[in-house]
Amino acid sequence: MKKKIGIFAIAAVVIGALVLPGSPVAFASGWDDCPFGRTNDPYPGHCSRYIDTDNDGICDHSQPAPEDRNDAPTADADGNYSVTEGGSISLDGSGSSDSDGSISSYFWTITLGGTYGSLDSTSGSSPGFSATSETGDHSSHDVTVELTVTDDDGATDTDTATVTVNSQNDPPTTSSDSITTCENTSGSSDVLFNDSDPEGDSLVYSNVSISTSPSHGSASVDETAGEIDYSPNPNYNGSDSFEYQISDGNGGISTETVSVTVNNVSDSPTASFTHSSSDKVLDVDASNSSDIDGSISSYEWKWSSGDSFSSGTETDSHTYSSGGEYTVELRVTDDDGATDTYSQTVTINKDSDAPSSLSPSDGVKLSETSSVTLEVTVTDPDGDSMDVAFYDGGGTQIGTTQTGVSDGGTTSVSYSVSAGNSYDWYAVATDDEGASTQSSTWSFTVKPPVDESKEEDEIIQTYTLLPILIVLSLSCSITLFLSKRKSISTLTHKRIWNVFLLITFLASGILGILLVIRINFGFVIPLPFNVLFWHVEAGIAMFVICIFHIIERFRALLWFL
Repeated sequence: MKKKIGIFAIAAVVIGALVLPGSPVAFASGWDDCPFGRTNDPYPGHCSRYIDTDNDGICDHSQPAPEDRNDAPTADADGNYSVTEGGSISLDGSGSSDSDGSISSYFWTITLGGTYGSLDSTSGSSPGFSATSETGDHSSHDVTVELTVTDDDGATDTDTATVTVNSQNDPPTTSSDSITTCENTSGSSDVLFNDSDPEGDSLVYSNVSISTSPSHGSASVDETAGEIDYSPNPNYNGSDSFEYQISDGNGGISTETVSVTVNNVSDSPTASFTHSSSDKVLDVDASNSSDIDGSISSYEWKWSSGDSFSSGTETDSHTYSSGGEYTVELRVTDDDGATDTYSQTVTINKDSDAPSSLSPSDGVKLSETSSVTLEVTVTDPDGDSMDVAFYDGGGTQIGTTQTGVSDGGTTSVSYSVSAGNSYDWYAVATDDEGASTQSSTWSFTVKPPVDESKEEDEIIQTYTLLPILIVLSLSCSITLFLSKRKSISTLTHKRIWNVFLLITFLASGILGILLVIRINFGFVIPLPFNVLFWHVEAGIAMFVICIFHIIERFRALLWFL
């Protein structure tokens, strides 16, 4: 530094910064550190004015040079701050300054209201301030912070600021909850029973919601019952959990976890079966019955509503005596003794009616022929169409099976026969469901051919007429002979006359006429004798005989009179 030395004495000799002793100097001064060894220089290391007032060469005092004087810094804590309880902000002292140098350090401290906040650091231009959470406190609080800055010359300055800590609504305080239930059974819990609100707000289930669903079931809020309900997935057992949220109605929300325990329970088996039927046999299959946590140990069947359960197998069958609808029930038991039942209504087809309305008629005698048409009518109670087969007495099928015969329909086959033989036959009708019915066994006879080589007539029938007997008996025997030409060759009769010839005549005549009508026209008229003669030629002969009887009886009557 350039030194400036002023001499205010006559004959004073100044060398450097020294005042020589003995010089007549009123006082001496210079711009330098005190050169006379004064230890109490208030401005050490700085250019200062030294003054020797008694001219003894000793610096009596000094003062800073005007151009080297240090100005104090200016501290700036940046006014007032505001923060919500539980929150944090950054303080700002960067506005502090030093006009003739620089700020070398910052020092922060809380001087008032320290219980409502704290400093993250006491140094630096921008330390953090954290406001304390005051549970249940709805008031705002002021905290005073102080900033002291020091410049590079050691000068300091101080400033204060106010931090206002604002209160906020605190969320509800929740506690963990749990639900214990059994497999396939719902459980519930009043989760708000152990929850509360710091400000005393009312906690209600209308402000509760499921925030995280359970992994192995479902959870729902029951506002009416005031609880949360949990339902496990079917057949699940083990641990589970879910979360719910509760609001105090003023913006405070808390989340809590509910732990769930689902205890194992032996599950009942599931009974099920399928069925099919043929004729009157029902086949059942229960292989789709199951037991989720074990195995099925037994199967029991009830074949109709009036029956009792009987032991059976997984696949079983039953034969019904008649067609109709039946309720079949299955009961299964698993290895833990649990049971389940399942029932179905099954339909067993009714039998087709036996073929009827046959042709030819049973026991009939047919004229010589080589082929006979066998014909039947078939019906089915269920209205099914039918297949009809014809068989001879030995069980050999005649012709081919007649298919698709409708209910109430008629069908036939041709049967090759020989004259002079008797034949047995029957028919079997089978409906669409496989139910079949066999008719009775019928028979017919094919007459042998006429032997043209015979010379003598053959007696073919003798009839004995027994007219009404009043006092005396009257008999009339008629013997008919069949010649090779199928005509009557001989007629004999015996007569016994009496006083009642007239009555006998009339009775015999009427009976004869009735016999002719029956033989020729087929009307069934009860007669007091057997008529087994069916040839038309014989009928004509009988009519002639009756005419002869009438004439002879009439002549006898005239003679008698």
